[in-house]
Amino acid sequence: MTRVVVLGQEAVPGLRGLASLTAPGPDESVAAILDIAVIGARGDGKTQFIVHAIRTLCAAAPELGPTELALNRDVMGLVMNARAPRTMATPPGVVPHYVFRVPLASLLRARSWSAQVGGRGLAGAGTGVLGGAAVVAGSAGLGAPAMIAGAIAAGVGGVAMARAMLAARSSARTEVEIVLWDVAGEHVYADSAADYHGFLDALVRARRHDDRRGYAFAPVLVCNPLALGEHVDDSPYARLRRILPIFAALDPASPALIAINRWRAVEAVCAGGRRDEPVAITAGARDAEAMASTVVRGVVHAHCADPEDGREGEIAVRYLRYDAGARCEAEFGEGGAIAYRFDDGPGAFAGATRAAFLRWLAALAVRPGTSAGAAAIEPAPVTSPVSAPSAAPMVSAASMPSAAMSGVSGAGGMSGMSGMSGAIGASASASMSAAAPDEVWSRRDPLGERP
Repeated sequence: MTRVVVLGQEAVPGLRGLASLTAPGPDESVAAILDIAVIGARGDGKTQFIVHAIRTLCAAAPELGPTELALNRDVMGLVMNARAPRTMATPPGVVPHYVFRVPLASLLRARSWSAQVGGRGLAGAGTGVLGGAAVVAGSAGLGAPAMIAGAIAAGVGGVAMARAMLAARSSARTEVEIVLWDVAGEHVYADSAADYHGFLDALVRARRHDDRRGYAFAPVLVCNPLALGEHVDDSPYARLRRILPIFAALDPASPALIAINRWRAVEAVCAGGRRDEPVAITAGARDAEAMASTVVRGVVHAHCADPEDGREGEIAVRYLRYDAGARCEAEFGEGGAIAYRFDDGPGAFAGATRAAFLRWLAALAVRPGTSAGAAAIEPAPVTSPVSAPSAAPMVSAASMPSAAMSGVSGAGGMSGMSGMSGAIGASASASMSAAAPDEVWSRRDPLGERP
């Protein structure tokens, strides 16, 4: 296993972080690289998001050099011990990164589940049923061709996924390398903003020199609703939100992600009352002193509750809403004040939030019509031929055995999908929308699918 230096030097004077960056060597089993720049103001929860992502992925690190290994060990201290003392805020001029890997097949399963349930976001319920039915056929013993046919039936995104299935099945490249960058947001909208943009621009340009595997860059903006204040345009998050599209434009084919934490508090603030009404909130862990803040209900609505997934010009934006702590509760007190309490613990994204996060990553790893799409992860030459997608027999619902159709029923035809196989490999549980917070994950599949 080898690593190669990406730049070997810093690209922007006064900013450190690129010189130590390495990438998988040509002999490594990596199909795609994802650079995820996590941006947020001081105290808004960047590190919290990063450790939640690592726990959710059950990600493992590759063999790294001394500098990158030390960075990974630092963040793993927080991943493994949520009660560990928090590290100091990222100092100006430093952009640390953390390198992990996950199986490509697991991300494709996440993408497959998104495409199957009623064809949501693709070509309608009919394609979702046909695509899902073919995946059921694959798990019932009709084989990979039927599964690939289902992916094609799901639409344009399904075609890319089907090609990726073929590539993953016949290639030694079976992993995705995810690099999480900790970008100090309070410096991004300061005098050094152009430097941080130049830093990330140099990163993206250097990565694209390697055309042997897929690549995508995407920013994540962390929103702490308790720090939004009393004016919709006058908070650190609001300033970062205005310039988010500029960073997303470094790779416009990738959807940016806005991660809204402390969601139980948002629900309490938005439960009723006038939008111009200030709301007093105390928030903190149950075993620590609570911090007090005041927000205006309409500001929280505007930044947290009202926005929906969509596009801003050429940039797509996705929203992720979650609670970072365990046993989160929001209680109303005298005068409508809200007490938000939680337990520190080794939390991870769960349920619908987990499913949405995995689908977002899968969309980055397999993007139709881009360098990170299936064309960029074509299989290496193999000795045995592999059938093309066009040669795969299309399986109609009427011709499928009853065992294969037993999970296809109800509205959208997909209510029994939890017993289906994933997009790649043997039978797997794909019940991603009902993941329990205390679920036990398989060692063989770190994203929670049974082997």
